[in-house]
Amino acid sequence: MLGRVAAGGVASASIAAAGATFALRWPALNAAHRTGTGEIRTLALASGIRIELDAETALDADPDPKGPAIALHAGAVVVTVPAGHAALTLSVGEARLATQAGQATEFAVRCKPSDGLSGWVGGMDADLTCLSGLVTVVPAPGRGATRLTAGQAMATGSDARGVHPVDIASVAAWRRGLLVFRDTPLSQVVEDLNRYRPGRIILGSSSAASRRVTGIFHLERPEEALGSIRTALALSEVRLGDRIVVLR
Repeated sequence: MLGRVAAGGVASASIAAAGATFALRWPALNAAHRTGTGEIRTLALASGIRIELDAETALDADPDPKGPAIALHAGAVVVTVPAGHAALTLSVGEARLATQAGQATEFAVRCKPSDGLSGWVGGMDADLTCLSGLVTVVPAPGRGATRLTAGQAMATGSDARGVHPVDIASVAAWRRGLLVFRDTPLSQVVEDLNRYRPGRIILGSSSAASRRVTGIFHLERPEEALGSIRTALALSEVRLGDRIVVLR
């Protein structure tokens, strides 16, 4: 009887955890605009704002010309605001980004769940890049504002670092059908490939996750990219069916 009670308790806990996770993911699942694996598309708002959505992206957008706003729940976007437009705001996790009223601006934002417990309860980290114009970023409530000009970026969460220069051409290379990596941890590379490849690539060891990758790959050929990376890093591969790949 004690065994049955314990088993029942574990099952109840599992169901509760699953329910909590579902509730926390609900904004992304219920977002007005979403893309699937390998899907990239452009959303044109009536106010002239253009939003390019990367694969596996979810967002809500309020096109009010007096105060347009975007809430990014998952994935990555590039947002283009025309000259003469009202200031636009974008929220991602606790961070908030705002453009300058009247100034033509283009910026990129990429987000992912925070590491550890924070991510489990809905925390989000983000990379924010100004491609042209000027944006103001408040990383969290009560924190000071930071201004980014063209070619500057910053991150929030565990990867947070001060304002730093970036290569604009590689920040959102997915717009051109490419993935560009420069000394990038394999864990991040796999995370990117998983957005374009059906199934799942899993890293089987922490040592593999920390390996670095440099290269340019085509989004339409993720299997080819996977093979090139495996060979270059001398990794072993185990396939579970057609879609699950474990790298060690």
